[in-house]
Amino acid sequence: PMVMEQMHQVFDKKYNPKAKFSPSALNNYLDCQLKFYFKYIAGLSLPEEVSAEIDSSTFGIIFHKTAEYIYQDLTQHGKLINKDAIETILKDDIRLENYVDRAFKELFFHVGEDVKPEYNGIQLINSAVIVRYLKQLLKHDSAYAPFTFEESEMEVYEEVTVHSPVGDFTTRIGGFIDRMDSKDGVLRIVDYKT
Repeated sequence: PMVMEQMHQVFDKKYNPKAKFSPSALNNYLDCQLKFYFKYIAGLSLPEEVSAEIDSSTFGIIFHKTAEYIYQDLTQHGKLINKDAIETILKDDIRLENYVDRAFKELFFHVGEDVKPEYNGIQLINSAVIVRYLKQLLKHDSAYAPFTFEESEMEVYEEVTVHSPVGDFTTRIGGFIDRMDSKDGVLRIVDYKT
């Protein structure tokens, strides 16, 4: 009962107006209920390690941020994205590397855009792999073009009622949509898999 009461304090909108249950939290619960308890209920976490390595989560975050930068540039003059605009970026390796470098500076090195961080070998390999993944994304998008860019990194949540042994409660479940675009009256949700 004490743990259930703590869960209500964290996830019940009545006690916590910003309560939300993410897909990551659900995956943690399904993977290991004790790990879920420590992280989301008790508020314990592993200390952050300073590392020259890039874990898969950071890799994905850098990829997402880079894609966001690319589509910000592609939509500067309107939301319609055509094949020629995508092909221009796709053929420009230096430009793609600069997008990736910008995301690395912000999310990994935590330095300003004017600073030139020194990449180690693993970081250079990861950077090159992200460029390759971006090229794959842009090739798919080029084949799909023209399309209208609707939104990226959009936070969406839906209220749900959770039935628990100590009483029902309302929370929100959801997360971020990587990208939404539309074409011929069809809305498409794009989920980047890195």
